[in-house]
Amino acid sequence: MIGLNIHNYMMTAKALPPAYLADKSGKPLLSWRVLLLPTLGEQGLYDQFHLDEPWDSPYNKTLLARMPEIYKAPGSTVVGQWKTNYLAVRGPDSVISGPSQPD
Repeated sequence: MIGLNIHNYMMTAKALPPAYLADKSGKPLLSWRVLLLPTLGEQGLYDQFHLDEPWDSPYNKTLLARMPEIYKAPGSTVVGQWKTNYLAVRGPDSVISGPSQPD
């Protein structure tokens, strides 16, 4: 399902998602998992994230418990700890490239 939603993101954005959003200094803010929320039917949750703040900012942390179940691997011991089992290999020749800056 995650792969299908990466494809759906690409069809809408005309590009694959970046590995993460970064601020102007290059500091990571939010990962590709947040960027896929609209294609997962979670536009409302996506709209609530402050895209110019890191994932663990006081405000964005209040949204983490609402992340979709698709990001929780069956049988995972990290469920409910705001962690994920799903990571992306990134690099210039990989499906998910380096950072992008929020609009």
